[in-house]
Amino acid sequence: MNTKKYFINEITEIVENYYERLKKNEKLDLEGLKSEESVLIVMDMVKGFTDSGSLYSDRIEKIKSAVADNMKKCNENGMKILCFCDCHTMNSTELTSFPPHCVKGSGEEEIADELCNICEFEKIDKNSTNGFITPEFKRWLDENKSVRNYIICGDCTDICVMQFAQCAKAWYNNENIQSRIIVLTDSVETYDAPGHPADFMNVFSLMNMECGGIELYAGLK
Repeated sequence: MNTKKYFINEITEIVENYYERLKKNEKLDLEGLKSEESVLIVMDMVKGFTDSGSLYSDRIEKIKSAVADNMKKCNENGMKILCFCDCHTMNSTELTSFPPHCVKGSGEEEIADELCNICEFEKIDKNSTNGFITPEFKRWLDENKSVRNYIICGDCTDICVMQFAQCAKAWYNNENIQSRIIVLTDSVETYDAPGHPADFMNVFSLMNMECGGIELYAGLK
């Protein structure tokens, strides 16, 4: 019992301290990034998560405006924008772990209406939680060798966002290429469900990413 109490107290203190530190994070000045070396990643802001469906979350719906603002600012700064979109068939292996969602042709795989007409972007469909491993992104990576700075927003913080960010950082490290992998905390979010407390998962995943060399900013100036 003493060990359990110590563990709970320790975890509580760690989370409280980290939460307070996150509130003090500064916003990112885009002028510090070369546009030809930078890209905005918009992760999974599709209708199956933002509007309706088995994996819809009102928490994710609420970051639409912040994501839209990111797209507008990065476009004005001349940056490329990639929108990753969950897109499955009913035979997708992922659907053995999650309820059917974002099935091609259902409309759930489409980008939220509020984001469609802000600016030009490239759309990449993905059949798993990790967009970094999609064939389309691998081709994009080969065709955009000058890019080494990634600004990431969208959902879910602890799944698709974290997997992409960590893979990107690991890949550039492996290639001995200096990179900046940046996550904007005002425009990432996850869902709340039994066994998946959103607030805790957000804090845990942000801490996990930061420990791996990923930069956290409160948003864009």
